[in-house]
Amino acid sequence: MAQRSTNTVGQTDSAGRSILMATVVTVMAVMPVFLFGAFVVLIRDDIPVADSELGLIVAAFFLASSSSSIPGGRFADRLGATAGMTMGSVTSLASLLGIGLLSSQWWHLAGFMILGGIGSGIGMSASNLLLARNVPRDKRGFAFGIKLAAAPVAGSVAGLSVPLVGLTSGWRWALVGLPVARWVGFLVLRPPAAATAADSRAASRARAPVLPMILLASASGFAAASATVTIGFFEESAVERGFSTGAAGYALAIGSFAGIFARVLWGWLADRRGRGHLAFL
Repeated sequence: MAQRSTNTVGQTDSAGRSILMATVVTVMAVMPVFLFGAFVVLIRDDIPVADSELGLIVAAFFLASSSSSIPGGRFADRLGATAGMTMGSVTSLASLLGIGLLSSQWWHLAGFMILGGIGSGIGMSASNLLLARNVPRDKRGFAFGIKLAAAPVAGSVAGLSVPLVGLTSGWRWALVGLPVARWVGFLVLRPPAAATAADSRAASRARAPVLPMILLASASGFAAASATVTIGFFEESAVERGFSTGAAGYALAIGSFAGIFARVLWGWLADRRGRGHLAFL
């Protein structure tokens, strides 16, 4: 009985640390495009960016992210979720440091956004693997809900940082300081014991059915499209329609808070369903 209780506590601790680590990595993965979208009005005051170039910069991130997701997942399967999350987080940090410290032309922004997209693809895939390996099946909906809520968390942080940091200290300080703080948080978290390369290689032998994966990818792609487009262009669109830069940032934060609540709620509800998840989607 005591041994069983100890194992349960150990599993709970591992699952909790996995969720926390995956959440931090997800925030870091989407931060390049979220911060760029939040600060684009201020960025364009310093760096000349045409409307068409703005679209290319945002598209560069998501194209790089989608292109690197499958290789990133294979990398995590081979070397372990922790190695994948570390590589993704380092790449995302390098992207934001490059944008904040080195960019002076629009194509600099596009190049560093590609780097951020690669970091996002690797980090997202590895953090998903971590949760799939370390969280019990009946808690995965809630766990993934928390993990996916990290994206609107990043949106709320980006929105609030406009009036609190960007309008006081400048957009470059925000793009450098915020990701560095999250990187410190990532280093503080100890990798869960189950997130090893050996465990990943052993578990990766099981093959998932292809058709449900394609349907799931299509559903998530359409669902994500509205949110990502909104994040990339909301700030500037709101300013053009009469919002002040600070008010637009607060509006972005409010919408992101709603997204946080919804993702956690739907994840919790998914755990209450025994079957039929794909049909429900």
